[in-house]
Amino acid sequence: MRERRPGASVRVSNLNKRTNMKSGARDQVEGKAKEMKGAAKQQIGKATGDPAKKAEGSIDKAAGKFQQKTGEIKRDATRDD
Repeated sequence: MRERRPGASVRVSNLNKRTNMKSGARDQVEGKAKEMKGAAKQQIGKATGDPAKKAEGSIDKAAGKFQQKTGEIKRDATRDD
């Protein structure tokens, strides 16, 4: 088994393989990651004056928010109250 270095990040796509995370929670985590990636792309696009990169970041950010909301709905629908 390959040794992990301290502070190394876990790939979001491997998150469900490593944990018993429910679908809704996984969508929320993956959505937040996409949102953060989109925000970073937006900032890079602004800094470099690249409108295509900025637009790509906006799309990724919106997709992340949508996935987060989907996760919230799934979580609420499966909750045992």
